Amino acid sequence: MSEQSTKPAYTKPLPDMRPEGDHFWAGTREHKLLLPTDSSGTPFWYPRALTPGTLEPVQWIESAGTGSVYTYSVHYIADPALRRAIANFLVREREHVDAACAELAEYAPYRKASPDQA
Repeated sequence: MSEQSTKPAYTKPLPDMRPEGDHFWAGTREHKLLLPTDSSGTPFWYPRALTPGTLEPVQWIESAGTGSVYTYSVHYIADPALRRAIANFLVREREHVDAACAELAEYAPYRKASPDQA
């Protein structure tokens, strides 16, 4: 008797594995963040066959790890009531975060100069 796997099939999104990204994915296997750059060394994103706005080949550099990486995600909330609740929470949360930041800024070692000190 053969055993059937009860493990469910993987249904989540997979990364885009086009050939243009081969250098990027090879870097991740070595725990490196490789960035595509133009001929002047300016990074751009997403990996592609040619440098944006030119017909030059893409060059690759390893990230120094000293910059900032920004990301975002988009979610669709199907239930209208939950969608409203989340929207209301985010409005209230923003107000509290802004108030906390303003309070903390009073004690920060660096402050914005007042107009008479500029």
